[in-house]
Amino acid sequence: MTFLLYLFCRAYKDGYKLAKSNLFKDHLLVNIVCIYLASLRPTGAFLGIIVLLFFLYRNLKKLVFDRDFDRKKLIIVFINLLGILFVTLNFAYVVDYTKHNLYHFTQEPGLFFGYPREILRSKLNLSTEFVFINLKNIFYTILWKLTEFVSGLSDIRDTHSSTNIEPLLPFIARTFTGVFILYPINILSTFGLISNWNKIFYSEIWILLIACFISISPSLLGIANSRYLMMVYTPFMIFGAQMLFTLFRSEMKYLK
Repeated sequence: MTFLLYLFCRAYKDGYKLAKSNLFKDHLLVNIVCIYLASLRPTGAFLGIIVLLFFLYRNLKKLVFDRDFDRKKLIIVFINLLGILFVTLNFAYVVDYTKHNLYHFTQEPGLFFGYPREILRSKLNLSTEFVFINLKNIFYTILWKLTEFVSGLSDIRDTHSSTNIEPLLPFIARTFTGVFILYPINILSTFGLISNWNKIFYSEIWILLIACFISISPSLLGIANSRYLMMVYTPFMIFGAQMLFTLFRSEMKYLK
């Protein structure tokens, strides 16, 4: 992930856009990184396939719609197709494992801020014949999942396993780290993304960010953990640092 971000930033610094580049080396490196990420975890395959599809679309657009045809562009399209093929094969290889874990992931036990998740699921079922109740349950479910997602990515959550035998220190250390370290960084990152939207758009880092969000989106179905965000954390930390720098610079100007 860090290397992908480096490739996007290097291209932007040198005055061109990575996804529109005709440089053979750039496309080869992007495909290698995406294949590597797909071989690590299924979520890495989600990230890789999104990035490579954007690159494939841009290159096919040049060939088909812009009619800008040459041998180099054709080779680049071929490389993109090979990358997508390898990423898809990696995901297909673990699809049964993914389905098995996804079912258990959506049925996680434990507590949601002190409220048993099993009771929440039973109360928020959509089996009733009353449309209003179904809509209300959908609304409550969305609020529940969004809250669990945001708090879980910062590890501000109740435990969901071994509630009776787990030592006290891991739970205390995790929640302390979440409240005083991860959550402030995530807040700064959010505002950093918003305040730097123009750089994100013109540098095409938005492609990478969309892929990151999609790769962690399965956490909405179950229990979000900070380790899922850590896999794609580099872009968010960079924009969080930029936001912190902006705040300190503004404060120094005010003091002067």
